[in-house]
Amino acid sequence: MLLPILNSHRLPKCLQYLVSRRRIDLLALSETWLDCEDLDVMLLRDTPNHFLFRADRAAGRGGGVLLYAHINLVPITVSSLIIPGFECLTVDIFPRSRTQTRDCLRIIVVYRAPNSPSPSLTPFIDYLYEVTSCSHPSIIKDRVSPPSRDYSNADWASINNQIALHNWTLSLMGKTISEAYSFFSNFVNELISIYVPLKKTKHNNGLPKYLSILYERLQRYHSAAPNSDLAHSLRIRFDKALKTFEILIPKCNGSPDKIPNILYCKGLNFGYHITQITRKTRSMCNLMLRSFHTNSSNTLIKAYKIYIRPLLESSTVIWNPTAIGLVNRLENVQREFTRRVLKRSQHPPLSYPNRLKLFEIETLEYRRALRDLQFLHDSIHRHALVDATNLYTLAPLARSLRFSHGLRISIPYRTGSISTCASRSITFWNNLPSRLVTAPKIPFSVGLRKTPKLVMTTSRIR
Repeated sequence: MLLPILNSHRLPKCLQYLVSRRRIDLLALSETWLDCEDLDVMLLRDTPNHFLFRADRAAGRGGGVLLYAHINLVPITVSSLIIPGFECLTVDIFPRSRTQTRDCLRIIVVYRAPNSPSPSLTPFIDYLYEVTSCSHPSIIKDRVSPPSRDYSNADWASINNQIALHNWTLSLMGKTISEAYSFFSNFVNELISIYVPLKKTKHNNGLPKYLSILYERLQRYHSAAPNSDLAHSLRIRFDKALKTFEILIPKCNGSPDKIPNILYCKGLNFGYHITQITRKTRSMCNLMLRSFHTNSSNTLIKAYKIYIRPLLESSTVIWNPTAIGLVNRLENVQREFTRRVLKRSQHPPLSYPNRLKLFEIETLEYRRALRDLQFLHDSIHRHALVDATNLYTLAPLARSLRFSHGLRISIPYRTGSISTCASRSITFWNNLPSRLVTAPKIPFSVGLRKTPKLVMTTSRIR
């Protein structure tokens, strides 16, 4: 049984129903929307008596073709074609009892996107000509969507001039009705491809996929029957989903009294950001400990340094909290992970500082303080091109002291917060020895790590 091509966005469930309950021998689908994340194992679930052949779109969403064949048949893949705007799959089907060429049936599954580029049409036609030039019969199951063209922006003046200036009497002389019709069709299609542009891709203003689908359905029903019950119910459903989506987004309010063209968001504060980061990293810690079946603490700590700690230290020059609660909330992620690693590796219980010494890692608070001082060093020595006039100013002392140096900084005004990089690090920077602040970038970083007490005198970790 060969079914017509389907367009299914819920492909696995649809296939399970069709293939397992309808006793289908052959099933061809077009526009499957599959990609590399959709495994063949999931598509063949509950269908052990079928083979699966597919050609997915290389880039972007949509597209793709697929073919199911029962084990009573002998399917052999001939070739496939994946180019921008086209996906093709060719399979030869033989009966189990006979495998001669004359008993073969060639099935070609084709999908063409509506906005497929014109340069891809020539290799597509060449491919069809090649796979159909065989002695045995061929069946082409296609979903060739015509290109969507924007006729409102067509160059009608050029089209009318081309039609008016063409010598139709000379062109159609000696042609039959079929030949004249074919000539006129090719002429009009050529004019359309030249003077009528393709429609631009729709932009949904960052809406998620389910809202975009609802919006497109609502537009279609509203243009056809705006007062119908279905259009009214879809409008209510879309408004409800849109309100739910807006609730999940932090509200941003612009103020004309502030800097223009900048949105000041109440939700973008330290507490909100750290809540999101800790939630994500805790989930990754749980996933890592479930996925890694090793008991080696070295392996788990290396994985933590590669996959989890960079998230906790992302943009720390900006997102470096000073409140005790927020500092400990970030540190608790590493504290909990090291405790679980210690338990898995069958070590006796240890305190958090002893666990750090055992695993040879530093506290997140200490590493953020290092980043602040390194950023100040890069900014002062022009290794990083940053406009720091509102962050700090160079203010060397008039007379030299025991711990003074010529690159001392001061805050240019009294800030309302101590959360800026310069405000957090001004005391530590001004107390650094002169040989260290004048050193190049790499010796400066090495010198800081050798003298941790200069980086942080007191800790907020509880």
